[in-house]
Amino acid sequence: MDFGATPAADLGHSAPDMPELHELYGPDFDFAPTSAPPRSCYMIASTPRSGSTHLASCLWRAGDLGAPLEYLNPIHIRQMSPRLAARGYLSYWRGVQARRTSPNGVFGHKLFMPYYVTAGRRCPALLPMLRSDLAIHLYRRDKIAQAVSLARAQQTKAWASWSDEQTAPVYDARHISTCLNKLLEQERWWAAAFELTGAVVLSIAYEDYVGRETEILATIRARLGLPAASDCPPVAVEDLARQRDGISAEWVARFKVEAPDQAAIAQELGPPLTA
Repeated sequence: MDFGATPAADLGHSAPDMPELHELYGPDFDFAPTSAPPRSCYMIASTPRSGSTHLASCLWRAGDLGAPLEYLNPIHIRQMSPRLAARGYLSYWRGVQARRTSPNGVFGHKLFMPYYVTAGRRCPALLPMLRSDLAIHLYRRDKIAQAVSLARAQQTKAWASWSDEQTAPVYDARHISTCLNKLLEQERWWAAAFELTGAVVLSIAYEDYVGRETEILATIRARLGLPAASDCPPVAVEDLARQRDGISAEWVARFKVEAPDQAAIAQELGPPLTA
């Protein structure tokens, strides 16, 4: 079955070339297969450059919180489908859950809104299977910094801390503005989706959780009704460092001066949701 092309334009970035991340979707990182449905499901609902991969790696390493990766990213659907013998979205999703549910029965996944929309349009029957006990809404308060990070990643193709920049970044206010508008649009989509589905939402700001990962994991465990400490073996998954340097800081300061109206609008939005 043709799962279609990656909706990179909708997501706000080009399809990344990340062989290191691709390896995480291979069989070497599966849990022991299970035929039982997950006892508990959660979703990281986020936007690009909000630290979602770092949070996902922290949750995965814990051992008892599943392996929350971008399983509905068409790139990874095409990568995983052959070994799962998937005949379409439904069998694909069942195959993912069978191999990426932690030993205690917890399944998690990370989702950007355009992937959710695309999957829903192509297979409406999948949507009920995506319902989660908890939606972890990860957002970034500093939308200008997020837009700068996205614009820079698009230019350099360095989507993770272990990736080298393929080209030198060049400041482009119009590009940053486009990224900012795309991010704000996706936040509105998430707010509408949560309201429409009546999702149980835990909102976490990027600025609050970095450096407090142990505390955040404890909060997530409590919301899922899990023991306070992991009762499963930890998983050896490489962590991601923060991608921040003087260049990004200079771009943020410059954009706030050159586009004060947009900067003000982004600041006024504040936290999109509350826990």
